[in-house]
Amino acid sequence: MRPFVLASGGRAIPARNLHVTLAFLGQVLESQLEVVKQCADRIGSCGPIDLQFHRVEVWKRSRVLSLVPLATPPELSELVERLKFNLLSEHFEVGREEYRPHLTLARDAKKRIDEVLPNPIAWSTRQFVLVQSETTASGSSYTVLHYWE
Repeated sequence: MRPFVLASGGRAIPARNLHVTLAFLGQVLESQLEVVKQCADRIGSCGPIDLQFHRVEVWKRSRVLSLVPLATPPELSELVERLKFNLLSEHFEVGREEYRPHLTLARDAKKRIDEVLPNPIAWSTRQFVLVQSETTASGSSYTVLHYWE
């Protein structure tokens, strides 16, 4: 993926920070973390999810270089919908737009890229995590607070 990052002119995301977001909550108070965990607890396990990334694109508005699938697996859609439903029922603000799974490779991309990969990249998981994001001078730092299998 390095050639795409270089061609985009963007700032590469460190490998340790690669993730697929299920629901972005923004600023969450420490006193609210237990409720967020309970929302995920109500889902239980996520079972196997197999995602195939087929394209690499720069998203114009956000200026991110992302890997994107041609389609969202039903298991992933169901997990996201259940999580969003639980969070909304507890009055958390979550995006109501259509879910678009993606893996951000670079930020601040300067050049447009929109290519089909010759071979899809497989991403498989049997768990999801609650992550805390902290913005630092060198970029974002992520800490896993809890995980579910």
